[in-house]
Amino acid sequence: MSDTKPATDVSSSEGPKVTMVAKFGKEKITLSDLSSTTTIGEVKTLLQSHTAILPKRQKLIGLKKNKGAPGGATVDDDTALADLKVKGSKGSEIVHQFILMGTPEENIFIDPHLKEDLPDIINDFDLDFNAGSAEVSIDNVGITNHQFTDTQHHNDSTLIVGQSQSKGRKSDKVYRKD
Repeated sequence: MSDTKPATDVSSSEGPKVTMVAKFGKEKITLSDLSSTTTIGEVKTLLQSHTAILPKRQKLIGLKKNKGAPGGATVDDDTALADLKVKGSKGSEIVHQFILMGTPEENIFIDPHLKEDLPDIINDFDLDFNAGSAEVSIDNVGITNHQFTDTQHHNDSTLIVGQSQSKGRKSDKVYRKD
């Protein structure tokens, strides 16, 4: 399944037109009618609109510079398309094919310590689950099992909302921890 997507025109009247064909997963992204003075950084910005991958997270595999091109042998964001080694062409148009690798921002793992909007965590190791304690209720069948689902703060005390289960029966419970 290949999906060809045309790109925004970043052309000028200088040099031959360039087409960049990126293979990203199962889809093909075609950036056509680019100027030969367009840089790799500009190409990455165009690819971001199609893939949601930030330019700093994109790796373009399969592009090489011409021998003697300015800026050394490695392809970087400042490399112009005219400085790339030509592998194929369609008439007067130059075509560069490459593989795009990268991860969209929404799929990147962020260390939980760096997030600010995390919920409060109840340290239930400090709770006393022995018979007769405030955290465990005893009914006529015996000690119930508790599953804590929510914590609410009310009038300077903590309310722990949970479900109790005993002999197949479930009931909601609210516990107060001062």
